[in-house]
Amino acid sequence: MSNRIWLVIVWVFIFSCDTQSDQDVDRHSIKIDSIENSNSQSISNMESDKIWVLKFDEQHNEYKPQKVRSANPDQLTPAMVVAVVNKTWPEVQVKYVKRVNDTVFISIPNSIFLTQQMGTQGALEFMITTTFTFTELQGIHQVSFDFEEGDHAVPGVYNRHSWDIMPM
Repeated sequence: MSNRIWLVIVWVFIFSCDTQSDQDVDRHSIKIDSIENSNSQSISNMESDKIWVLKFDEQHNEYKPQKVRSANPDQLTPAMVVAVVNKTWPEVQVKYVKRVNDTVFISIPNSIFLTQQMGTQGALEFMITTTFTFTELQGIHQVSFDFEEGDHAVPGVYNRHSWDIMPM
């Protein structure tokens, strides 16, 4: 089974578990054509500054990842990225495991908040922004998430195009 088909099956499963009523669900879509903020600032304090956020693009009526801070890939380290992600998402703490070729491996030892309490949109935002942030590292194109699967998030290998085909 190809990776793309597998991702579609996984995301269909995730969204079918959403407990919100159809009236409460935000009908906006997510498109992973990222927006580079023209006035991105250099990161002065890596432990407190987000690099990527998920913003609603009113013109296209969809959510898009937006780079809000620039980071020099030559100076960026896995420890710095972990600090950014953990500061951004204090309830979901990631741990760097290793790097193999173009993939960084991270674990989330306590994934209950991510998988059961953030809701589908919150978990999706975490997965997208964390993937985009880790792929700021030089030579990294994929992020392998290791955590216990739950209602709103599924472990696996993701990249910046993992959500391209996902309708919202």
